[in-house]
Amino acid sequence: MIYSIIQKFARIAYNSKKYNVAKFLASCIRHSKKHNYWALEILSRLNYNVGEYQHCLHNLEEINTHYHMTEKMIFLKARANYNLGLFVDAECLIRELGLMQYSSKSASFLIERICYRMGRYLESIEHCKLLIQAKASEKELLFRLELSAERGNLWPDVFKVAINNQNLINSLWDKYLQAESTSSRQQMQIARFFVAENQIDYSYHLLQELLLDQPGNRNVLS
Repeated sequence: MIYSIIQKFARIAYNSKKYNVAKFLASCIRHSKKHNYWALEILSRLNYNVGEYQHCLHNLEEINTHYHMTEKMIFLKARANYNLGLFVDAECLIRELGLMQYSSKSASFLIERICYRMGRYLESIEHCKLLIQAKASEKELLFRLELSAERGNLWPDVFKVAINNQNLINSLWDKYLQAESTSSRQQMQIARFFVAENQIDYSYHLLQELLLDQPGNRNVLS
């Protein structure tokens, strides 16, 4: 009976973000056979929320040893590994979730971040493409696409995956104009892409710049 009361107060403390209180109460009942799994689960989430990722993984490993890991717990483990810089381990867990038919925009964003942190910028952009199709947050997608475009010098690829979302294209264009100038070859590549997509305003702006910089270059208009 006393353990059930402690569990109730631990849950209230956790939901109120009084993590120190919740941690103390959960620790009091973690050795109770009946409440062990619940205590380990809440301690794992609590550890993650306060940035104690190694402790989070320790509790999750104990769950994995004695119980069944739910999809949410596997995802939590992936996030903890990511925050510890263990990108390969985190990616393996996300792939495992994919085989379990686990579908989540948060998981998709995490695999995108993993690809970005590992320098696989084209893969990162492809994951953003899937997130665009899934109607994920445009604000978050703008931020993620801009990072890959800048770090990988992949503005043409970014514009291609976002072309069917006009709001996103407009925002990316503004970011592109604020970015460090790209090579004339890449400018020409982007201009031709926008011409093909009937995005005349963008292509006209780039063609103007190219003609001013290279007035004698006949290839600009070819």
